[in-house]
Amino acid sequence: MEFTQKYRSRIVTKAISSFLSEDKNVLDIGCGNGVVSYEIKKHFNCRLCGTDIQNYLKRNIKFRKIRGGYILNFDNKEFDIGLIIEVLHHIPFDMQIRLVKEALRVCSEVLIIEDKPTSVAKIIDYLINKIHNTKMPITLTFRAKEEWADLFNENNMPFKFYNVKTDFYYPFTHYLFHLKTKN
Repeated sequence: MEFTQKYRSRIVTKAISSFLSEDKNVLDIGCGNGVVSYEIKKHFNCRLCGTDIQNYLKRNIKFRKIRGGYILNFDNKEFDIGLIIEVLHHIPFDMQIRLVKEALRVCSEVLIIEDKPTSVAKIIDYLINKIHNTKMPITLTFRAKEEWADLFNENNMPFKFYNVKTDFYYPFTHYLFHLKTKN
């Protein structure tokens, strides 16, 4: 199954390539087993730390556990870039914005990659997550692109939206949202 994560990391790396560079300090929020985090760190040669509700790393990356489910155990603006990669649909709807606000507290910019909510995506996501980590919460709280935009607008969070390019045979369509801290 690691092959699927490395393939996914190539898609993510391409999607975020205009935002990351060697001089960036990056926080991967919801890093999971760290395979994608490790590939991002290696590709961009950036400083990267992972954080999640549990430590189930398979790769050697710097890690700090999330406190209380949604509190990022870092100082204000400790990171340049925060990554939330296919994480928000694993937490309850009412907690999604709380995690995004926490990300904006500890990071100057946040890149969110989420899946378009299709039946196929939900089934595959459920099955893949059961294989990768049987303890992972799988709430499947997907939102359509417009619902994400409404959530960010309601919370006064300016953002830019980008489509993520994938191969025709890849079963997911991803959204990329770029949020910045207000100055």
